[in-house]
Amino acid sequence: MLQCLEAGSEHYDSITVIDNPAYTGFTAEQIQARIGRDDEDWPNSTVVLIADERTLASADFPLLAVNNLTDENDDPFRITLAAAGSFVVNLELANTGFGDWGRGVDADGVYREEHY
Repeated sequence: MLQCLEAGSEHYDSITVIDNPAYTGFTAEQIQARIGRDDEDWPNSTVVLIADERTLASADFPLLAVNNLTDENDDPFRITLAAAGSFVVNLELANTGFGDWGRGVDADGVYREEHY
């Protein structure tokens, strides 16, 4: 999975992979608390994709997507690794918002559709 993100596609260029066993078992909130902020309290990463135990136990790698903007009230959801590139690109281009993707999850809570 890391090889796909680190060397795979131009759709993953803006993703920073942190592969550190020290974060094993952290909640999304604990990870968010460790993300730096600028002088205006804007997070260095506005969206966090977390590969947790559930992610690694599934063939489609459903990452936990968390909106890191404090003024947004979007619920976290899961998105497959295959759809994550499209997700990141469309958020960066402001084609869609985080909540738009969250409303498109399947019955099991995972977003699977790819679109560019």
